Amino acid sequence: MLIHDILRRSAKLYPTTIAIDDGREQLTYQQLAERVDYCCEGFRSRELLSGSRVVVLGYNSVDYAVMFFACARLGLVLVPVNAYLQGAEIEWILKDCGAVAVIAGTDYVARLQQDCSELLKGLQCFVLGPADEDHMQGWSSLSGHSRVRDYDPSTNESHQEYTQPVRSVVVQLYTSGTTGTPKGVLLSHLNIVSVVQAWLHEMPLKPASSRLMQATPLFHVGGMLICMCALASGSTLYLLPRFDAGLALDTLITKRITHTLLVPAMIQQIMMAPDIDSRDFSALEFMVYGASSMPETVINRAMEVFGCGFLQGYGLTETAGLALSLRPEDHCHGAASALHKRIRSAGREMLCCEVSVVNDQGKPVSPDEVGEIVIRGDNVCEGYWNNVEATQETIVSGWLKTGDLGRVDEDGYIYVVDRLKDMIIVSGSNVYPAEVEDAMRRHPWIADVAVIGVPNAMLGEEVVAVIILTVEGQRELEAGNQRTLSQQLKMHGQQHLAAYKCPVRIKYVPALPRTPAGKVQKTILRDQLVNRQGALQ
Repeated sequence: MLIHDILRRSAKLYPTTIAIDDGREQLTYQQLAERVDYCCEGFRSRELLSGSRVVVLGYNSVDYAVMFFACARLGLVLVPVNAYLQGAEIEWILKDCGAVAVIAGTDYVARLQQDCSELLKGLQCFVLGPADEDHMQGWSSLSGHSRVRDYDPSTNESHQEYTQPVRSVVVQLYTSGTTGTPKGVLLSHLNIVSVVQAWLHEMPLKPASSRLMQATPLFHVGGMLICMCALASGSTLYLLPRFDAGLALDTLITKRITHTLLVPAMIQQIMMAPDIDSRDFSALEFMVYGASSMPETVINRAMEVFGCGFLQGYGLTETAGLALSLRPEDHCHGAASALHKRIRSAGREMLCCEVSVVNDQGKPVSPDEVGEIVIRGDNVCEGYWNNVEATQETIVSGWLKTGDLGRVDEDGYIYVVDRLKDMIIVSGSNVYPAEVEDAMRRHPWIADVAVIGVPNAMLGEEVVAVIILTVEGQRELEAGNQRTLSQQLKMHGQQHLAAYKCPVRIKYVPALPRTPAGKVQKTILRDQLVNRQGALQ
């Protein structure tokens, strides 16, 4: 099956069911397929050839989904760009991928024309709105918003015309660049469809009755995946343009949402609503979470508030978003149960792949021994764009090296210990920041924390906790008791951690730099807090 077969099938079986509602317009599956047809015609009339890169820059919308299917059907490679990047970063991606066309939301036209004006002169440019006088063509001229024609979803002649090998690249997603220069991850039809099928096995959706809210961005692999799952199942997708806690809460209730995907930071923000305990979430069946670690206190509170099943997904952009899942039944073991530990795991391997934890020699480790998580299967990407060296370093004998440290228990549950590159070495001993963060979050005055290592002449590195305080903690800080507060927090760490793992110093910040997927950008955090001599500022 190819990506465009997902929509072909749903349009044939559920033509009158609402496919997508983005708050501005609402399309049935038949109407969505029709718009994709017109978009394909528009791309072809502009002589965009198979393999050409089409960059899209904007927030979630119906037309974003249209682009996915139209490009997939024509053999074009869609390059979704992080909507929060600045001009120079966008220009770098446009050059790196060799874009022939760019499609931008109205909010981004001025930025593109200011920072990428020379580059744009050689590209076909479209704006998701009225035509711009500065050579940006209106998207409606390409996608046929106002055109009507007879459409018969039972015919598939036009689809046959664009048949491609399942391993042909359809999406080029750039990594966040938190550990260096962004790399263009090449995802094929096989990669994406295999994960959609595996995820629908974990999260069954009911055609024409399941209602799925998506607040995560379509330029992120998780957002792309959840959109594809909804449309493959014949469900209705309520697409928020971007995450807003109030809008998300209102949508969950008024639209009687049955399924949603949220990152932990989003769940925490929604639960901050003052009347959250009185809200009606009776329609909610599944809440999917992932992309960053979920503190146990937060998941326990979320299960209490929402009263639904929880499903965790673990994966990378390089695995089309998923590789492990922690199912609802794994969330339901009480604290007294020996199986309660599973709630701290990332789950077990999914149908689309094989997952292992290996040592430095590539051999599987013993249960509970720490090693690197590696993955092989249909979900593993085709490599990195124009970067043979990085591809060969990352995919070895078919196994994708994730860069995540983990351990596996006797039942196949894999626990992510930390990022290999984030590991801190204190006097020769390994310190995993995630473990320290988990311990520190148990203090009632800590709202969130990120742990980094900074150079130390005697120890090699020392542990620093960068903390966001709760309201109560902030009051203590503002009262002029910073030294006493820091001592209390260090003592808290000493109660839960070995001495060499405990934070030596503490910094207080109002916010942590995060990617749109909710991951803390520790490279940026270090740059903000550590000077050129390696000392904490």
